[in-house]
Amino acid sequence: MPQVFISYVQANKDDVQRLAKTLKIFGLEVWLDRDQLRPGYRWKDAIREGISRGDYFIACFSAEYQNRSKTYMNEELILAVEELRKRPIDRAWFIPILLSECSIPDRSIGAGETLQSIQWVELYKNWEEGIKHILSVVQPDSARLYELIQMLKNKSARIRIRAADDLGEMGQLAKEAISSLTKALDDQNETVRAAAADALGKIGVDSERVISKLFAVMQSGEYYSSKHAAFSLAKMGKRAIPALVEATTYSGYGISSHAHDALGQIDDPEAVPTLINHLQSGYRATIKALGKIGKPAKPAVPYLI
Repeated sequence: MPQVFISYVQANKDDVQRLAKTLKIFGLEVWLDRDQLRPGYRWKDAIREGISRGDYFIACFSAEYQNRSKTYMNEELILAVEELRKRPIDRAWFIPILLSECSIPDRSIGAGETLQSIQWVELYKNWEEGIKHILSVVQPDSARLYELIQMLKNKSARIRIRAADDLGEMGQLAKEAISSLTKALDDQNETVRAAAADALGKIGVDSERVISKLFAVMQSGEYYSSKHAAFSLAKMGKRAIPALVEATTYSGYGISSHAHDALGQIDDPEAVPTLINHLQSGYRATIKALGKIGKPAKPAVPYLI
C-alpha cells in the first residue's frame, strides 16, 4: 500500500482531510504530519522517518501558508527537500498542491532548481481534475475503484452498502461505477438500494437510464429508498423534474412528500405549476418546496394566502 505524507497548515485542515479521505478510498495510506504522532515521541525524528519512508510527499500550499511568518510546515519542507535531493530525478515524489491562489516558495532543491521547478496541481480550480492528476501519479491503476465495484457484488449487504457509500464519496471520480450502481438499484436489500441511489446523486450523472431507474425505486413505495432516490433526482436538476412531477401523483407512503421536497431543491420555475396544483392537498412538503424555490414561485402567493 503506497504511503503519502501530507504537509499543510492547520487553517487548511478541512480541505486536507477531504483530500486524505479521497486518497484513503483509493487504497493509499495517508500520514497527516504531527496528527499521527503518539504522546511522548520526538516529533521531528518521527516526521523525518515518516517523510523518508513515504512513497510520496504532498505539500499543500495556500494563501494561509503564505501569510504565516512561522509554521511547522517549513520544518517539514526542509526535511522533504533533503529527502528529495537523494531521490532519482526521473520519478515523481514531491507533489506540490495549491489549495488556493498563491505561489510556491522559491526554495532551492539543488542543481540550480527550486520547488517552483516541480509541476504543481491547482486543486482549488477544479477539485475533481486535481484529484485525477494526483492519482495518476500516486495510484495510476485506480485499483480501489475497481475493488469497490467488485464489492457491490459481495454476498454481504453490509459490504455492498459500504462500497456504494465510498463510491458516492468519490463523486465524479466514480463515473466508471455508474453502471454497477444502477444495477444495485434492483438489489434485494432496501438499504443497499438507498445507498446506491444516494451515490448516483453524488456522482451527478443525469442520463435517462439513471433517472428512469431512480424513478422506479420511488414507485416501489418503500419509504427509505424512495427518499434517497428522490434526493438523488433533485441533485440531477432540471432533467429530473418530469419524473418528480409524476411521482407527486403516487399515493404510496412518503412518495409524494419526497417528490415535493426534491422539487423544492431544484431551483426551477418549471415545477411551480405542479406544486400549486398540490397546495389543495395540504402537503406541508408542497409549501416548503415553494418556499425553497423562492421568487420564481411568486404565482403561488395567492394560493398560499
